Amino acid sequence: MAWSLARPRQLAVVVLVLLVLTFAGIFRIRAETDFTRNFRRSSEVVVAYNFVEERLGGVGTMQLDFSAPDGLTPELADRLRKLEARLREIPNLTKALGLVDVIDFFDVGAVGTLSRWMGPQASLASKLWVLRQQRPDLVPTFWNEKEKRMRVMLRAREQASSDVKQELMAAVSRIGREVLDRPQAPADVRVTGLYPLLNHLVSGLMSDQLKTLLLATAAVFSIMWLALRSLRLAIVGLVPKLGPILMVLGAMGWLGVPIDMGTPMIASVSVGISVGFSIHYLYRFRQERLAGVPFDQALRATHRRVGGAMVFANLALVVGFAVLDCRTSSRPFTSASW
Repeated sequence: MAWSLARPRQLAVVVLVLLVLTFAGIFRIRAETDFTRNFRRSSEVVVAYNFVEERLGGVGTMQLDFSAPDGLTPELADRLRKLEARLREIPNLTKALGLVDVIDFFDVGAVGTLSRWMGPQASLASKLWVLRQQRPDLVPTFWNEKEKRMRVMLRAREQASSDVKQELMAAVSRIGREVLDRPQAPADVRVTGLYPLLNHLVSGLMSDQLKTLLLATAAVFSIMWLALRSLRLAIVGLVPKLGPILMVLGAMGWLGVPIDMGTPMIASVSVGISVGFSIHYLYRFRQERLAGVPFDQALRATHRRVGGAMVFANLALVVGFAVLDCRTSSRPFTSASW
């Protein structure tokens, strides 16, 4: 405090530089959609995820949903084969399975020879009839005849950044439209499933929490204005609330630390937690000034009386939030636990 009072210009330059770096870092920040980043690499959850990602084709599941008004025709079957061939070339997309894959299992041995004699349309109809007799639950999995919709089931690697996931879903949608759309008859391609849902959930949560942070700031400002009965002191009180939060977010952007679902929640909570400290400090400072104490001496007196209490109260909050650090068991993942 003594250094700040003696060097106001140098302090203003430092604050200005920090603000520029902070806002530049905020624009560099990225979202984290990988669930396993919330746990230690040795935890059972991460080891289990790695097992599925490496050996079973990935945890992420999604569907390419599109309209099929004429049902499964030979022409649509050819389009689906081409579609799946192109989808399997996309990085991070490990599996693609549709109704045409099930149909193609019939084209072996004597059954395949007989189907070729029958012609494409009759062969396809006979295969669907056999499927409905043997596995009545299989065809509805890929084809909703009532709604005239069909889908291809996809599997992707979940442990990827938000940008990679967005590019993957955009590539799936683009290829779907290129292959399935016909002149004057768009296929109404949609990418659905848990994979895009979780990815959009994080983005939506961050947007909502930003609105919550702004709303909490406005509410805190109003409360301080009423409590201190001073617009200027209320504005000053916002600096120690928003400043550290924005600086942390800016530092995360520069250091490449992604923002996850918990970060914006803690940011809005921090505003509410610190409001008591600001009101207590500014109220004491205001009392000193009303008593006729000079500005510098009023600051020193306020520091002596409430500074220690604020430091220890904040340390208690730091220790309390530190318990959120995940410390799960490092017991190795085995086939028995799977």
